[in-house]
Amino acid sequence: MVFDEMPNPFLLSILNTGTVVSNSGTRLLHSLFRYGISFKIFGL
Repeated sequence: MVFDEMPNPFLLSILNTGTVVSNSGTRLLHSLFRYGISFKIFGL
């Protein structure tokens, strides 16, 4: 019972941090993509 209950919060925390990191990464990529488009439009 203890061995079955112990890894669950650990795995959930790992999955939560993974989703947070992936979300921040996608946001950063989207922001960089938007800045790249704006730079191409304005010729900077």
